[in-house]
Amino acid sequence: MKKKILISVCSICILLLLFARLSRPNEITYNIELPQNELNTDISLNQQLNVYKNEVEQMYRIHLDVLDKRFNMFLMIIGIAVTTWIGLNIYNAVEKMEVDMLKRDKETLKADMEAIKLELIDVKSQYQDYTNRLAEIKNEYERISEEIEKLKEDGVLAKFG
Repeated sequence: MKKKILISVCSICILLLLFARLSRPNEITYNIELPQNELNTDISLNQQLNVYKNEVEQMYRIHLDVLDKRFNMFLMIIGIAVTTWIGLNIYNAVEKMEVDMLKRDKETLKADMEAIKLELIDVKSQYQDYTNRLAEIKNEYERISEEIEKLKEDGVLAKFG
């Protein structure tokens, strides 16, 4: 059970790291170089190209920041989901251990109850033996009482006083 949890956690972490590395945009800078030929170069064209270059670089950085924020948000959501999943797996593993412990306790109680049942059957048979012996003694007492009464009636006991 522990191996499965460890393997699944490691595989998820490796997949997330690979996904994060492959999905992250590479920073590319556009180097717009102007020809340095003094004869064909116009200062106003140079200034316009510099302005255009600055605008492109600024827009690129803005888009890169937006992509970076979205990617970080996506990684955060994935992290929360993975953390929840791992937490649930740990909870299930702990719960399974508790269930196994309860099963062992149940088996122990079942064995104890079986021992008590056997003792109760033994006590019940002893009680039945005592009840039978008591019935025999009662019958013997009644028989002896009847014999004494007969002897009294016959006058045999009058001699003994």
